[in-house]
Amino acid sequence: MGAEAFCHAYVQCFGLDVRIVRPSAVYGLGMNFPIYVRPMVEAAVAGQPVAFASGGPVARDYTHVKDLAGITMALLDGPADADRTFFGATGRDLVSASRVAELVRELVPGADITIADVVGPADRFESGGFRGRLSIDNAREQLGWAPRFGDIRDGLAEYVDSLRAYRAAQA
Repeated sequence: MGAEAFCHAYVQCFGLDVRIVRPSAVYGLGMNFPIYVRPMVEAAVAGQPVAFASGGPVARDYTHVKDLAGITMALLDGPADADRTFFGATGRDLVSASRVAELVRELVPGADITIADVVGPADRFESGGFRGRLSIDNAREQLGWAPRFGDIRDGLAEYVDSLRAYRAAQA
């Protein structure tokens, strides 16, 4: 929020044209911060088991990296009078980590993923009630943008396919 405040100050003081995308729980090939998705997909594709002692109920608006790139491109090409701040999100209901595990098991038959249906100490911040459904209405209306992978299953399928292709190219 501090960075956004500085950006808006530069808009007001110096006329700098600043646009902000607030990404939500980004996942996909190349992700650094695991948020359950990465270890699930990577272990499943590698044929290895993965287990989490907690986190099943933790829900997020998981947003595919290609959708984040898409909203960024739409914003760069968007009208000058568009809003200055947009959510890089799906705009849909939040998805639990348990649901992500179910979907990865569907997409990668034989995947051995276990996730406890409890909120652990590391999850408390995430489940503190500050997460909710994010509106992407301004992106739809002003930029003509909508996420390609709004359905988490479609995004996970793309991630699995991309990871398999990447690993095959490395072999």
